[in-house]
Amino acid sequence: MMIACIYIPQIGIACERRLRKLESGVPVALADAEGRLLTVSPQAERFGVCPGILASGARALCPDLQIAAYQRELYEETAAGIWNLLAVESSYVEPETPERCFAALDGRQISHRVQKLVESAGGIVGAPVYAALASSKLTAAQSARQAEPGRVERVLPGTEAEVLAPTLLGAVRQIPEATVRRLERLGVRTLGDLLQLPVCELQRQFAGPGLLLRRLAMGEDGDSVRALWPPRVIERSVAFDDEAVYDTTIWAALSRCAAGISAGLLRGGDYARTIALQVELADGSRLQISEKPHAPLQSAVDLHQAALRLLARLALQAPVARVTLQAAGLGSGSGVQLELLDTAGVLFGLPHERQSRLDAALERLKRRYGGKTIQTGSEISSPLRIRLWVGPLGRRLDEPVQVTTDSQGAPLCCWRRGRPCRVVHIQNMWRETEWQEGVTAQQSVYRVETDTLGMLELVQAASGWRLGALAD
Repeated sequence: MMIACIYIPQIGIACERRLRKLESGVPVALADAEGRLLTVSPQAERFGVCPGILASGARALCPDLQIAAYQRELYEETAAGIWNLLAVESSYVEPETPERCFAALDGRQISHRVQKLVESAGGIVGAPVYAALASSKLTAAQSARQAEPGRVERVLPGTEAEVLAPTLLGAVRQIPEATVRRLERLGVRTLGDLLQLPVCELQRQFAGPGLLLRRLAMGEDGDSVRALWPPRVIERSVAFDDEAVYDTTIWAALSRCAAGISAGLLRGGDYARTIALQVELADGSRLQISEKPHAPLQSAVDLHQAALRLLARLALQAPVARVTLQAAGLGSGSGVQLELLDTAGVLFGLPHERQSRLDAALERLKRRYGGKTIQTGSEISSPLRIRLWVGPLGRRLDEPVQVTTDSQGAPLCCWRRGRPCRVVHIQNMWRETEWQEGVTAQQSVYRVETDTLGMLELVQAASGWRLGALAD
């Protein structure tokens, strides 16, 4: 059994080029809702534009840069064509993002089959396709990043540790961030460095997780490929012996479909997040409509009401030969959340009543999932006195950093966890006076915009530079 990873980092760029009818030489970038770049085309990289910087800084580097909002659903529609090709070869296909997908393959000529699939995928997407075969998802994903476009990179058994050696610990999602910071303090920054530590030292430093860390460095992540594509659906149909022209007849048929779907959902403990209705008319034409309810559905009553809403939107003008009701987007979560606040203000409109209900809900969650599951902001951050019109940044930190300054003492670049972070723009600067153990201490605070970490605050005190806060 081998695991294939198909990696297409430029799929969003290719979709936006087709949508906006842009030429291949135009620099394009995709940004999130906060204006931070997620993907950058090779044409934009030539100007120094890279993922992680803000759109304002990117346009300063490349005035002709075309920035589009990241549209995951649009890119998934294109990627679905590739996922369908994988589903022909394997029963276990796991789309992780539009850019990356895994598949478990067995049988003969696996490399040849994946190579043909990569060639077909390149024609579908119109962007470079990277692929790798390995014994684990972690090894396949890292090898695909280093592969040549259009060529399948196969990791031979026993060489996983060599392939994973240059991988930074922060890029391995199975390792918690706190563990990464602790390892970096020990001088361990890559999986290769991790393997250099003796097993006894890993066990002494991390107890049980020490052996798990070593297994990750050797490519044994234990993460199997899940069968997530094609998506599971439950479908029920009713065909009419005589063409249905009365609403009551169609409503009754939809009620039977809803009851059948509800029974299937209850057996599997699932909820439907998408409801689709297909109506076949007497002349052979078909009409289809779907909706995503505000909450997942499971009961026959709710499914029937959703079907009637869809039927009303179709506004049928011809006799009906068949109706088909389909439930998709199946999952085990109901989506029902605790009612923390009464938005109508009828029952819990007073402040002390809202606070009481919030405290009760938090206590319920702590009893069920543990006392440290949820923490309020007041428990994890200390209040900050803001003397200017600027608001506080979301993540409060207090860690030393190395900073280089210009002739005036303003920061030019800082290093966090061994990685350089260039200051693009100084947004503001102010001085604070703190009272510490009977003496006053002055410090200068610079709020700066950087090319990789976004907005952050650098604090210059007598003891040196420190990273005070980081934007969410």
